Amino acid sequence: MASNGTSVAEGDKANQEDRLSALPDDILIHILDRLKTRDAVRTSVLSRRWRHLPGVLSKIILHVGSFKPKDGSMLAKDDLRIRSNISVIEATQSILAHKSQCKINFLSVGFYLREESISIAHSINDAMANREIVSTKFMILPEKHGIQRMEDDKIICGKRFMSFSYACPRAFGCLKQLILTCVRLGNSDFTDVLSTCKKLEYLQLISCDFQPSVLQMEHPTLIKMELVVCTFGSVDLKSLPKLRTLIVDTWMGLEEIYPLSFGYVPQLSTLKLTYKGTTRDKNIKLSEFLGNAAIGALHLDFECGRIWIQPEHPKLLAPVLRNLQIASLTCIHEECNLTWIFFLLEAAPLLETMHIKMWDHECKTSEDEELYQKEGTFIASMRKNIMHKKWRKDSRKVVCTVDDVCKPIFITNIIDTRKNIELQPFENICSYFVPIFNYVMQTSPKIAMQISPKTDLIPTSVEL
Repeated sequence: MASNGTSVAEGDKANQEDRLSALPDDILIHILDRLKTRDAVRTSVLSRRWRHLPGVLSKIILHVGSFKPKDGSMLAKDDLRIRSNISVIEATQSILAHKSQCKINFLSVGFYLREESISIAHSINDAMANREIVSTKFMILPEKHGIQRMEDDKIICGKRFMSFSYACPRAFGCLKQLILTCVRLGNSDFTDVLSTCKKLEYLQLISCDFQPSVLQMEHPTLIKMELVVCTFGSVDLKSLPKLRTLIVDTWMGLEEIYPLSFGYVPQLSTLKLTYKGTTRDKNIKLSEFLGNAAIGALHLDFECGRIWIQPEHPKLLAPVLRNLQIASLTCIHEECNLTWIFFLLEAAPLLETMHIKMWDHECKTSEDEELYQKEGTFIASMRKNIMHKKWRKDSRKVVCTVDDVCKPIFITNIIDTRKNIELQPFENICSYFVPIFNYVMQTSPKIAMQISPKTDLIPTSVEL
């Protein structure tokens, strides 16, 4: 009886497997597309019916981080990277070797920039002769990490990357996303890369070296660009008609020129700049710096350094801040005075949200006494006159949030003084906000506020 029961159970299991295998290819592919690519490829060993399916996947994502060998903990880091990289190469070749004409909607490959990695580009290049690949992403990682990453290695990696792009124009021609790390490229090399990657929409460059030259940027389809700890003199955004988001984290800080030059960027809406300023750095005048760009979201991260934005008269700033709705000012040193933010408030008529983040960093340097901006007569005058006639005709809400050190939420309405002005409750008010609250009290003295013994601020809304 036991053997008969076992036979029946095995027969039911076989029937279930047969029913799954009997599904049409498009249904099975839809199921496999929901799995990780490595798991989907493993299904090819189930039966002959499944053998060809990995070759017709519409979404393929292969990354060295997913191909760590089981005995990886026993290997040196260099050996681990080599074996993971070889596994990615073999998987790419195996999947793309199928003589299928099915369209690949998305192909993403992350690999180390080693000599043998050119096989990945060759495989894509060959596959495109028979089938359409709609969107491709390359995440190209450095072969060496940390202190191993010397300048000579960047030069070698730069030459290797350029040889890849020249040898496989089809593969690079269908790239929509490119993440490139730790290479040195000349200005002409970079121009060649952009011209080869005709469909590029997202570009992230990490720790790339372009020397102190002016990097020319022209591309018809680029939507988002990130430059993270890259070496360059300046980036000239000459013509980027579809660019919407630009993120720049750290630049060389040359005194003579600005790090960016904005040319034709009609759709640029979000700009994020991160830089730890020193007394040697050139202050940025937004009216000059932004040029023709009229952004909607401005994010400035000062990394606990000097405030490198130069206050300007609202009449000068109004053209470049006319569309500004969100302003984020983060990692401001605790010794910096916050009153300099008011020139942004007055110059941006559409501003709705301002986020301020203090940083109570303990490190001190020899230049600290002159590092942090103090309140000057220009700022004091601007703060005094911020509620000018034009603003009294508007009805606007400016939301200020502050965390890290104080972690309160500060909300104030800058509106017609005949209406309600409300400050939402928050906790642990500290000295950083004294100038702001003094200003609010001066401009709207009928606001009633109660301060508890625990220094919690509990304001009350009052009809004016």
